[in-house]
Amino acid sequence: MLGAIRRVHQPQCHTRAVQSAGYDHEQRRKPHAVLGAKLSGLDVPIAPIHRIDVVGDVHGQLDALLGVLADLGYEKERDWAHPDGRVLVFLGDLVDRGPQSLEVVQLVAQLRAHRRAHCLMGNHEFNLLESWVEGKRARGSNKDTLADIRERPEAWEAQLPFLAALPLAIELPGLRLVHACWHIECVRLCRQGLAPQVVPASSTQEDTWAWVKRHISLESPFTPTGRKERLPAWGRDGSHNTCAEVLIKGFEEPVDPKVGKVVDPDGGQWSLQRVTWWLEPERYGRDVATDLPVVFGHFWHMPPRAAGDATAPRHLVTAPGQEAARRSDAASRPGRGRLALGLADRFLCVDFNGMVQAGRAACIGAYRWPEHELVWNSAGWDSP
Repeated sequence: MLGAIRRVHQPQCHTRAVQSAGYDHEQRRKPHAVLGAKLSGLDVPIAPIHRIDVVGDVHGQLDALLGVLADLGYEKERDWAHPDGRVLVFLGDLVDRGPQSLEVVQLVAQLRAHRRAHCLMGNHEFNLLESWVEGKRARGSNKDTLADIRERPEAWEAQLPFLAALPLAIELPGLRLVHACWHIECVRLCRQGLAPQVVPASSTQEDTWAWVKRHISLESPFTPTGRKERLPAWGRDGSHNTCAEVLIKGFEEPVDPKVGKVVDPDGGQWSLQRVTWWLEPERYGRDVATDLPVVFGHFWHMPPRAAGDATAPRHLVTAPGQEAARRSDAASRPGRGRLALGLADRFLCVDFNGMVQAGRAACIGAYRWPEHELVWNSAGWDSP
């Protein structure tokens, strides 16, 4: 039985915090002051009739996912419909690491089939498809999932069309959604082969699911039999990644020679490391879009303690000497909560797997839009 949602301190200008016994459903239906406002000084057109919840990396953690869906107001007894017609958008990385990858994929595929959700491709789905469909060497993070595919082939084969069709990016009026990085040049190059067919708006009022679908800006780089041909290469960062991979893995730079190689959470050693593009957007101005807010996952963040906390990691999980500091930091993070963000917060990482890496229970985050608010839930809710 999950405890009451942790009430997180917020300034008076923000939306009222969740009541200690759960969500105040009347308050949940009211639009946040961010409607029609300026995010970080930018005019952001927002259609308040459409409301979405953007869910970060799940990684096979079904219990935590069910908890956050309930906290967001989705009703299991109504096939996960939301009373306000809201729609979920998953940022990818449904699989690997957790114990129930197949069950998570089955649920999200069902949500999409019932027009409750959309889902983007993460790097773990990309890597899985490379090994499963194309026969490439498995990465360490995919091995347990590939073993489960061998054990339950029919159940997984039924999900292959869904996984192979996951798109790469969604660009809404006022908001961009991608697994790792909205890289300007890579998005432009990917559009040459992955741009979806333009679907005009319906003459009748479209529902939120159809509205989000119409704003998918890049289709999947895969078919059920393998990668699509002639995907544009990138390689400027020294990697062998295609442009599609940059969007779902981020772009990289060489590791400081004094450090040698970095070790990722799955034990892999690398001479290139991911770029924390959100910390220095001006430095990467020719690469990273900063004109609109971007919601992404991928980077092992943690839920906030209070308003003003960083909305994306200050250090990569592979940064040398950070393990002890991250464990100490995670110990004070609430395992479950809800927090309205400041209007200046425009780079939002909702991958809260930094909690797992720091020894806490699996935590899944979600961003409510246009309310500009975070909601998160941990498996079993291990309160600090």
